[in-house]
Amino acid sequence: MSRDSYESLLHEVSKEVDIIEYGLIDLAGDYGYYSAETIFIEKGLSTVKKKEVLLEEYGHFKTTVGNILDQSIPANRKQERQARNYAYGMAITLDDIIDCYQKGIKYYWECAEYLDFSEEFVYEAVKYLRGKLGEIIYYKNYIISFLSETLMHVERKKYADQH
Repeated sequence: MSRDSYESLLHEVSKEVDIIEYGLIDLAGDYGYYSAETIFIEKGLSTVKKKEVLLEEYGHFKTTVGNILDQSIPANRKQERQARNYAYGMAITLDDIIDCYQKGIKYYWECAEYLDFSEEFVYEAVKYLRGKLGEIIYYKNYIISFLSETLMHVERKKYADQH
């Protein structure tokens, strides 16, 4: 899903939940909000930021139960984190990372540009993947290594000749 435009993501998500772009920042002081089976997105955001907000609010639609506005409650913070993690997992996949590698991309900021996300979003998504899957991941004949806070390394596995 990650290389999809905001418009195509909007189309797909709207099959499951209503989405309204509105002057939300003035009304609620936030860029996105999920309530009453509707996702609200600040209409004045860039399409990149709208895409990120839509993914997170869709994560709330999929994972959140009840009102979690009070973030001083640990259970609410946990649900907020679950929604973000859902968004990160949906936004950037291991296949996307391999695609970036095949295009010669190895820095997170390059991935962000290529996948049409902000650097911060890609950084957080990679941090989520690294926490979930580990520092070194073996996937589809590739070895994916998260070398630092800004650099990843991908290589095809090499198999010894078998005679």
